[in-house]
Amino acid sequence: MRLSYKDVIILILLFSQILLVFHMVSKSDNSKNNFLNSSLEEIDNSSNLAEMESTDAVEMKPEVNNTKVYNATLPREEKHPVRNISLEDLFLDLPYSRVIRVSEGDGKGIIKVYEKNGRVINFDVRDYKPNLDNPRYLKVLKERRPFRYGIYYSYKYICQYGNNTSVDYCYYREVGRYHIIMGFDREDEFVREMWLRWNEYIESLQPTGRNYEGEN
Repeated sequence: MRLSYKDVIILILLFSQILLVFHMVSKSDNSKNNFLNSSLEEIDNSSNLAEMESTDAVEMKPEVNNTKVYNATLPREEKHPVRNISLEDLFLDLPYSRVIRVSEGDGKGIIKVYEKNGRVINFDVRDYKPNLDNPRYLKVLKERRPFRYGIYYSYKYICQYGNNTSVDYCYYREVGRYHIIMGFDREDEFVREMWLRWNEYIESLQPTGRNYEGEN
């Protein structure tokens, strides 16, 4: 079969159109692939970023927790009721033989001496702590003791005069703004019961609305 010139032209145009369509389809597929790859890359980057942010957040948590723990352990001011009670009101109601007022700088204190059956006990309350730990010419033994109201300290003082040795004792506790001291010459059940009784009385006190000494 012989093809006319017109038939050849038609075949050439048809073939050209087929090539053009194929090229467009191929280009479209490449664009889709590029777009898909780009999208996958963005998704991967976003995932990595989210993972990094998540890692940072995890690393920050201990620091935040440490800060909270630190704040929780900050020391707080003691709110013991005796902060608003006068020195005089902190003593047991006993027939004291002597009352001695002491002071050091701006600090004040009261010592009341109680005598019974040859025993002498000094009840001492101050708004400052005297030098209990390092007195001159005395050897000091100190012991930390727990009891029902917290912690107190037992002091033993040894004084040497030539061949003679004298020993004195005291119990010490800080309560609110005050320093509570009980001095005696022999540690036994009598003084331990008196110490417990005194602290029981102090712990039972409540503010009366009056200002404590030294405050307007």
